[in-house]
Amino acid sequence: MNKDKHNPGQDAILVIPKGNDIKLSLKSASNLKLILEKYIPFYNMQNKRMLDISKAKEKVYELKPKNFQEADNYIKKLNERQRQIADKSFTLMTKSRLIVGLGGGSALEVSIKLHFIYGFPYIPSSAIKGVLRAYKILEKVNFDFEKYSKFEKGIESGDREDKEIGAFVRVFGNQQYKGDLIILDAIPEKFPILEEDIMNPHYPKYYNDKEPPTDDQNPVPIKFLTVAKGEKFNFYFKNSQVYKEAFETDLKQDLIQAFNYLGIGSKTGIGYGVLDG
Repeated sequence: MNKDKHNPGQDAILVIPKGNDIKLSLKSASNLKLILEKYIPFYNMQNKRMLDISKAKEKVYELKPKNFQEADNYIKKLNERQRQIADKSFTLMTKSRLIVGLGGGSALEVSIKLHFIYGFPYIPSSAIKGVLRAYKILEKVNFDFEKYSKFEKGIESGDREDKEIGAFVRVFGNQQYKGDLIILDAIPEKFPILEEDIMNPHYPKYYNDKEPPTDDQNPVPIKFLTVAKGEKFNFYFKNSQVYKEAFETDLKQDLIQAFNYLGIGSKTGIGYGVLDG
């Protein structure tokens, strides 16, 4: 092995910093995605003991950045770029907590959709398209959920010129045709306020060990992050005239109705994911 510390050569050993060094650097990190997905402090440097996994996960949230000025600069530039691309844009505000990507893969068991480079919460275009499309189908079948599935199957195998479902195929597309409406990711006005929430499974042994759900089991709260109520997101669309011509309704108002009726993201059944103008 080359022992020259000034010229280590190809056989040099790269030493990973001690856990304390990693923790100190993460305390100053502004990228939330880096912290939530890349680091769990299992080892307590003060008493030199391994932490229980549930306590280690709680420690992660203590590392949540307090200052997002650097991320705000990137958010501003992304909003400017998407305004140049889009021909229709508008701003909506969360009327309840918002959590998109709760079921995503994560060492924390729960997740939140964060920008893959800059680490801020955003709403993916695929989620926006899904909610808007579902609402328009429900509107078409007079909110009859039994007819919904049949109509949706018709769209997937339908033609752009079909009298009944052609508008849906032209706007949203299907397995054969590409939709004409281009939906971009919704970007926050600034790094949104994040609030902690919990899920509280009352029968952990039933879910983990397949034991009967008895009342002597202790609930194990699972923390997760949500976007707070009152945060603004900017929505962007290209070829928006296609939507107006196909449905003869206003895209913004339809999206607001979709968010109010269906919500977006996870936990919509208890009121999450509502946005309004």
